Amino acid sequence: MGLFISAMQLLSLLSYTPLLTNPKTVDYAVGIKGLSVGANSVVAMSPFEGIRLKGMKGVPKMRSVLPFTTCYKASAIGFRRLPRIDLEFEGGKNWTIFGANSMKRVGGDTACLAFLDGREKAALKIVI
Repeated sequence: MGLFISAMQLLSLLSYTPLLTNPKTVDYAVGIKGLSVGANSVVAMSPFEGIRLKGMKGVPKMRSVLPFTTCYKASAIGFRRLPRIDLEFEGGKNWTIFGANSMKRVGGDTACLAFLDGREKAALKIVI
């Protein structure tokens, strides 16, 4: 006997957050209410200095590779357990980015945290 899932059952497994529009651009955005790394909330009112990952102690920092600011020696990361990063959307839904999915290999032996500071340069900003 096969397993059948109705479209409604399938849709109930998915999360949804509305797209926001900006009359000054043709871009869309999502409303992000909070950000946490591991169990620690990132303070939204502080200036962006890059997200620091606990558990990276002893891993050599590497020179920043634009557009990224927080970079490490990729071969020294190994199988380290990187913390999860949770983006909390308006409406209470979360998007969890697990471990290595938060890192971008940028060449050679360098991997960078794949988040950008868009405060001054971004055409459309995410406001937390």
